[in-house]
Amino acid sequence: MNLDSALSESDVLHIPNSQSSLDWSLAEAEALAQLAEIKRLMIALQQMPERLQYAQRRQEFEQRLSDLAQQQQQRRQQRQQIRQQQPTPELLAQLERQSQQDGLAKRYLKRARDEALQPFQQVIAAADAELQSLKQRHRAISQNLRQLQAAYTANYQANFPELLLSGSALEILYEDAELIAINKPAGLLSVPGRGLANQDCAVSRLRRQYGELLAVHRLDQATSGVLLLAKTLPTYRQVSQQFAQRQVQKTYEVLLAGRLDRASGCIDLPLWGDPDQRPRQVVDWQRGKPSQTQFRVLSGGETTRVEFLPLSGRTHQIRVHAADLLGLATPILGDALYGELHGKAADRLYLHAKALRFYHPQLGQLQLHCETPF
Repeated sequence: MNLDSALSESDVLHIPNSQSSLDWSLAEAEALAQLAEIKRLMIALQQMPERLQYAQRRQEFEQRLSDLAQQQQQRRQQRQQIRQQQPTPELLAQLERQSQQDGLAKRYLKRARDEALQPFQQVIAAADAELQSLKQRHRAISQNLRQLQAAYTANYQANFPELLLSGSALEILYEDAELIAINKPAGLLSVPGRGLANQDCAVSRLRRQYGELLAVHRLDQATSGVLLLAKTLPTYRQVSQQFAQRQVQKTYEVLLAGRLDRASGCIDLPLWGDPDQRPRQVVDWQRGKPSQTQFRVLSGGETTRVEFLPLSGRTHQIRVHAADLLGLATPILGDALYGELHGKAADRLYLHAKALRFYHPQLGQLQLHCETPF
């Protein structure tokens, strides 16, 4: 398999001099395309038919050698019994010839095996050498890609409008020596996403002013509200563990695109991330993870204002529990992913994280609140 037909000669990615996001995106796309092509070639080399044919032929010969060994063992035992009966010299000579023939038969079969397997071994050895070369190129391009992304981030921070990189561009809800909480606007990522085009996020905008920050939890890009970040690693570990152990009370407010006939309750539906429809989550009773959400209606009308308290923290949990027929059967207003059949357009996803209550490592119980913008 010829690599030169599929890949460029150089594994070095050139860092664009331009500040244009398009130039950086093209460089990244080139690297990702090379990595995808290398992965395709590696899979082809690992799954080449000669490997299976080699394994099958080798197994056939091993079985034949095993059968032959059993037959020869039986004949060896028979000859030993005859020798113990004081046979004639002529019979002893005949037994010796049989022993020699058995040895020759075993050597001939091993030689036939080696001759039959050698062509496969040569092809596989060449493929393994090519695989090793591909792995080295994959590592080199991956390293260059990380350098490209780091250079982009530095260029982004140096040249992006000051307002977008300053913490003043985001509403600070709370701050002390250990933590900072902001009102993340809808449409902004919590942390950098995959790809250079998704580096603008709450963490990136805050780091220039506050230095290294760690997002204790995340909000979906389309969700607004309280986002908590840690300034130190010990605090990050302590508070994020509370999220992992479901010790944090999270309160969300939404507008549902329709009326509800229930005033309150608890939705208990297992959720599973369908790999063919990422990031979409579905209710799946066999593979899904348990997820529960309490709700209460705040006001009604053509749309219904509802308060949600998720007891677990599954991806898109509130959105699925609202939209699914086994949940509230009424999607959140503006939810294009789970409410596409409802027919109500909106300027945003009407989902807001309005409150967090958790244990502050130094101050004890702390509740943060963010006014609902709709």
